[in-house]
Amino acid sequence: MSDDIVESGRYAEFMGEDIPEYKNDHCTRPGRIRVMICDDEFRTREALNSLLSTYQSLSSRDITPEIKVIGNAVNGQEAVKMVEECHPDVVLMDVQMPVMDGFEATRRIKSRWPSVKVILLTMYSGQPNQVKVAGADVYLLKGCPSEMLLSAILDI
Repeated sequence: MSDDIVESGRYAEFMGEDIPEYKNDHCTRPGRIRVMICDDEFRTREALNSLLSTYQSLSSRDITPEIKVIGNAVNGQEAVKMVEECHPDVVLMDVQMPVMDGFEATRRIKSRWPSVKVILLTMYSGQPNQVKVAGADVYLLKGCPSEMLLSAILDI
């Protein structure tokens, strides 16, 4: 897990740098994509953190944008709260979670912060209508090639 993320209890807190003001709905540092991960499964959050940190260590910062994981949430309710506090550019959102599912969290995030890109991740392929209604920008199956996920994140 990234040094910038500390999980305490049920809520993952942003750590490591001051939370910048949210200006014009864009990331606050040129060339940086701020990503938040929301999944109720610890192993999935860890795998996504690892993938993104591996990408970052292999990429050339002169050519590709930096991907910075700024927080982890374990349910949709926490995700909405963290978006308000941390202002990510991209949210990787699981569909099935306790407390509030990814569809409802996506609806709330997109209604309040339409420029935040939400990538819904699921194990089930038969949900395109729900994805469209929720307003997600991208819908990917868990287990898709890592290049596909990275491409979706970088295409903001």
